[in-house]
Amino acid sequence: MSDAERPFSPCIQQCHFDTTTRRCSGCHRTMEEISGWVSFSSAQRERIWARIERLRAATGTPAADEIL
Repeated sequence: MSDAERPFSPCIQQCHFDTTTRRCSGCHRTMEEISGWVSFSSAQRERIWARIERLRAATGTPAADEIL
């Protein structure tokens, strides 16, 4: 999915920080990725999105447009 097709943020408003994985179990981002999201370049966000999409597929976590 391209940047133009995605929502700006991967947040699905199902926030729960997993201390084992050190990621939000809703959006699969680290605290550093959440807090720095608006300042990241498109390339940085694309790398994070790619990982999030792999994790969503593996865990069955819905995307924002599937629940909001």
